[in-house]
Amino acid sequence: MTQTAEPIATQEATERIVRILNSKYKKADLDQEVAAGAEELDKPQQQKLLSLLKDFEDLFDGTLGNWNTEPIDIELKPEHKPSSATSTSTITSTQSS
Repeated sequence: MTQTAEPIATQEATERIVRILNSKYKKADLDQEVAAGAEELDKPQQQKLLSLLKDFEDLFDGTLGNWNTEPIDIELKPEHKPSSATSTSTITSTQSS
């Protein structure tokens, strides 16, 4: 019997789903973890961010759920293409080579 390799795209999608399902979700500490962690922002900007996040605090309760809203259409200019991205932390090394 011949064995076939699973396509890379399928492997990556499976790994992504496993990471999502295995993640431990907890309520976000908006003051400490998010706003104060935004070190690239100055204090007034951090306060504005915190205020905005607290307006939508129920979105950061640590639970997964369904987004219950009507679909929307977003028109893009012809020269722009839709894209998606994930939030990632940037690790900067302070060691010299």
